Amino acid sequence: MTSDRVTINKAIPQATVTCRKCKSSNETLAHILGQCMFTKRDRIRRHDAIRDFLAHKLAIKADQFQVIEEASIDTASGALKPYLVAVNQGRVHVVDVTIRHEDVGYLEEG
Repeated sequence: MTSDRVTINKAIPQATVTCRKCKSSNETLAHILGQCMFTKRDRIRRHDAIRDFLAHKLAIKADQFQVIEEASIDTASGALKPYLVAVNQGRVHVVDVTIRHEDVGYLEEG
């Protein structure tokens, strides 16, 4: 069991289930991990660490991969800006890191 207010409320009724930090939404695990402005800086830091880790691992294999960071790819619906594009043996791999908690459709929204 997690200690977010919505979960605790299921066992012990709470006066409020609003987020203790941002006070703008119900305090669920998905809110804390994926939406709360209070944890946004940590989410961005985690995202960037994963992106940098992947870029570093691909750079080690520079003889096998061409890595393009933050490329701009024009499409019919507008420009896309994935964080990493890796080209290997004529194939293009688009890597766009997303840090989300998979609960109640938040992954689809992300």
